[in-house]
Amino acid sequence: MEGVIAAIILTAIAVGVILTVYVGKRNRAKQTLLVDKPSQKKSAEWKASQKYALVSFLISSLNKLQEIENKSILCRELILWHENRMNALKFLRRKGELQKESEAIGLVQGDLLELIKERESLLSKFENIVPRTGDKSIATVDDVKGFSCVNGDVLTELLRNPKSCKSNNGNRILFCANFYVYQKGNCITIEPYYNLTVKETYELQSLGYGSSLARDDEVAKIRYLHERKNGGPDRRFTYNPTAYIVYRGIVNLIFDGIEGNPIKFSNRAKAHSLFEVFKSLAEKAATRSNRRVYVKMLTMDKLCSATEVIDIIKAEDLAEKSRQEQIEQEEKIRQQNLAQEKEEQDKQEAHQMNVELEQGIEEERRDFVIVKEDEGMKTQPVWNQYEAALLLEGYLDITNGANKKEVVERISKMLRQMATNVGLKIDEIYRNVNGITLQMDRMRMAMTGQIDEKRKPAKVFLDIVAMYKTDMKNFEKVLEDAKAKCEIGDKDSDELVVKVELPIQIEAVEDEDKNRSQKVQKQEEQGIRIYDYQTTTSLSFTKPILVVYFGEIDSRVQSWRDVYTSILYSLSQDYPSIIKGLAENPEFTTVSYNKQSFRQAMEVTSSLFAEGNRSASELGRAIGQLLDLCHVDHNNVIIRYSLSDQQETSGKSEVGSQATPEVEVKVSENNTERVANLLSALDNEIYEVVKTRYTNGFLVGAINFKKIRRYYEEMFSKELTVDNSSIEESLKKTCIFLDEKFYAIDALMSENLKSNVLEFIQDGIESNGYVYYKMIMENFGYELTAHIPDIELLKKCLSRLFHQYVYFEEYIANDANVKIDATKEVEQVLLDAVYPISFDRICALLPHLTEEAIRKVVIFDDKIIVTNNNDRFHIDSMGLTENDVKEIEEIISNALKDHNCMFGNELLKGIERQMPALYESLKEFGGRGIRGAVAYKLKNQFKFNSNIICNIGADIDNAEVFRSFAETERYFTLASLINLKEQIGIGNIYFDNVNEVASRINVKDYVPNNALVFNVDEIDALLERIIIGNMASIKEASNFAIYPSTCYPWTEYLLESYVAKYSQKFSLLHICYAESKCAGAIVKRSSQIDSMDAVVVEYLVVHPEIQSGNEALNGLVEDGYIARKRYKNIEDLLMIAKAKRRV
Repeated sequence: MEGVIAAIILTAIAVGVILTVYVGKRNRAKQTLLVDKPSQKKSAEWKASQKYALVSFLISSLNKLQEIENKSILCRELILWHENRMNALKFLRRKGELQKESEAIGLVQGDLLELIKERESLLSKFENIVPRTGDKSIATVDDVKGFSCVNGDVLTELLRNPKSCKSNNGNRILFCANFYVYQKGNCITIEPYYNLTVKETYELQSLGYGSSLARDDEVAKIRYLHERKNGGPDRRFTYNPTAYIVYRGIVNLIFDGIEGNPIKFSNRAKAHSLFEVFKSLAEKAATRSNRRVYVKMLTMDKLCSATEVIDIIKAEDLAEKSRQEQIEQEEKIRQQNLAQEKEEQDKQEAHQMNVELEQGIEEERRDFVIVKEDEGMKTQPVWNQYEAALLLEGYLDITNGANKKEVVERISKMLRQMATNVGLKIDEIYRNVNGITLQMDRMRMAMTGQIDEKRKPAKVFLDIVAMYKTDMKNFEKVLEDAKAKCEIGDKDSDELVVKVELPIQIEAVEDEDKNRSQKVQKQEEQGIRIYDYQTTTSLSFTKPILVVYFGEIDSRVQSWRDVYTSILYSLSQDYPSIIKGLAENPEFTTVSYNKQSFRQAMEVTSSLFAEGNRSASELGRAIGQLLDLCHVDHNNVIIRYSLSDQQETSGKSEVGSQATPEVEVKVSENNTERVANLLSALDNEIYEVVKTRYTNGFLVGAINFKKIRRYYEEMFSKELTVDNSSIEESLKKTCIFLDEKFYAIDALMSENLKSNVLEFIQDGIESNGYVYYKMIMENFGYELTAHIPDIELLKKCLSRLFHQYVYFEEYIANDANVKIDATKEVEQVLLDAVYPISFDRICALLPHLTEEAIRKVVIFDDKIIVTNNNDRFHIDSMGLTENDVKEIEEIISNALKDHNCMFGNELLKGIERQMPALYESLKEFGGRGIRGAVAYKLKNQFKFNSNIICNIGADIDNAEVFRSFAETERYFTLASLINLKEQIGIGNIYFDNVNEVASRINVKDYVPNNALVFNVDEIDALLERIIIGNMASIKEASNFAIYPSTCYPWTEYLLESYVAKYSQKFSLLHICYAESKCAGAIVKRSSQIDSMDAVVVEYLVVHPEIQSGNEALNGLVEDGYIARKRYKNIEDLLMIAKAKRRV
């Protein structure tokens, strides 16, 4: 019976277990069917920071590969999802649904196979970028095989398995055959190998006792567990394992200044092998030919292999060589024809000169006032324009570096010969060297405009200078005639003596100033002006005439870039230390020793470069900035310039003031069609030649006119018979003219690009009212800048294409009254950012605004608040409500009921304590930002003075708080001052204000001034015995054992307080009271030492062994005169001291 019961119980248990398992599986199967179907996840897209075709192809391919990868992951997840559902349906015995799931898996697997094929097809296209070429003039695949274990090491393999070098900041570098791909975040650039720097080194590694050596390990040393004193194994021990110390070779790769993680090798030989590989790569890439291949590869319209690029370059070189040979042959024939024509013309001119020579002598005599006098020459005759022209030429030669003595002697000899040629009898005084030297100085006044009223230049000097500046062609003719008059001849003439009389053409002295003012007025009417160095002055449509730098004239300037280079060169010679500091400062982006740091570098010297990609107005402001940094008075650097006809329509571009449009053209379609109808067939044909053959512009010149005739004949099978001037006039009708070049608009912009640009402009004007040229160039990138590299050309193109807009200097608008509001733009950027951002970030987000304009906004706009890190945010970004402001106002009011002021840190603690939720949301803005926002919101209720908050009408600042604390506490410690500083939330203690009412007696304690009692006469007498000379430092006078006793023990701090406040014969001179160190000088009142500079000079005079600024700082700190090794003008003071030592 008992056995039957046991069997029943076991059966029941088994059935229960089976039922439990079945029910569990059924529930899990049902839950499986409830799992959501997987969906595709979107990955972040890669971005390109270079606008090249190759980079665009690479980025689009990488994005496509990422998209394929995302779809592949989705397919695998779907297959797994369907398989789980099939297993669940099998358990639940749902055959109909099971068949559908099976069919779905088949479809997904088909999609996955298609994705794999698409991926392989896309990867195969990369073979065209980095082909396997055997041409050793270009880096090959084998050159980088040593780095990667991937066979072949081409970009396709690296994309499949990118085992590349990773830099310390997490950026990745993929090596290709002729370049490397640099990944920074999700941005990618392609860099040449000449930006790669390779370094090799090694380290020692211990393998540990009992470890075995690898086959290629390089052993440096062998150690034993038990060693003898003189080395080697100790034979007494049977178990004595070895430990090998081996060399590990290391290669460091530095990519454009960014160092990657070190690559380690098992020995130094392998590391050196890779080092040589990459060094060879960099050297190959740095050659001129390989650089050319690299640039060509990146800038072509389609992707080509390196061998294909080399073939294209060779073909271009061959074609260019044949063209040059043809041009040289044509030029040679032309020169021969010109030589024959010139020879015949010279013969005719020589004959004509002989005929007119006698007539010329009589006319030349009329240029002088001549009186016969037997006693010789009493005074010098009046200068004429020929003599003045020769004198001006001599002055210009001197300013350009010629020897002054030689020039003066040459001019004197020429003028004396001129007088002899016209029949004058001269003596040793006439136009001698001394006289020419005197007149040369007056010519300098006339040329520079810096006229001394006591030695005014003659009117003829002013006239010849005006002719030189305004009518160069006429001046050159006068100068040529003057030189002809100086030639030595055999003409006989009567002996005449010259006496000075006022010539008829010279008016009275009182009329001369009037004439000169009229002349200056006339020049201004003609458009000649002097640059005033004002930031609001616009130099658009102007051309410089000359630069006068401290009296030295540079008249060779042809553009504002030449002016900038000329002045910067002179400053670099006269102020080398300042210019060097600017060039080495990375924050100063105008001047640098690194040519690569500029978009358009201008060479000032062989090692100094400047940014040339700037407008004329920007260059003018940059010149003024350089003069200010070098402390040069603007009156010592004079720039004369002329205005073009277009200046009347040009306007200022200073941000914050309304600009006047430079071009305002509104032409109806009928007018445009009428202008087009006026063009002849020849005009259209010439335009077609320029559009087809001169995509980068047609430069006016004899050689290009020959080329355009040849191209015309090739295109239209007929000869271009019109002359050069007619060609130029035709181009003026159809093309854009800029910087001596004609541009065909259709060659610069395709029809599709024109449509896209117009759409972009329309969208920008509809949203903002204006569009910056810079925004257009950045938006369309290489597609636009390939043929239109600068803003001036873009402005010309747009004004010719789209007449409906108004074109300002920096932006396009639909209305001439549009005004740029920099404050609004900066505020909008900060509102979009929400949280604080740096000043550099603001500038980067507003590239069309100048840094100076943005700085003015962030400084003077009360709505822009500064944080602890000097970041900025907009007050509205905080989201403070009216209730929040009222609660904060109540916190401040309650604090001011008990005290006369409240500290900034107390405000923060009050907000944190009473409004914890608000404080938590504001923590991102920092303590300084919160205080600034509160100050703005409650500026009408309280007075905010730095970190002090008080009622309106109270005048409490940080200095007053420290003074009041010292008066109230009377006896206090340095720690309490530090605590007060932290409560206020400032960085420094106001020791000067504390010491007005209290005295420091030791390192930590302060007492009131009236608590100190000294025997002044006895202490001063002791100091007179101690101090030999005029002064000594507190440290040098700190032998307190001999000091008379006083109310407190003597310390350096107590001595400092005594000398500063109680001594009758000595005074304290120091930089400031310091927190942790007592330093300064005790100076006799009877001496002439009255400043800290005088103390330093006196110290250096009595220490002649000090010869450098660093030595001076070390000595001053060591002897206790200053606390830190820093003094603002130590080098200047050292020079003064050296001069005094020699006296």
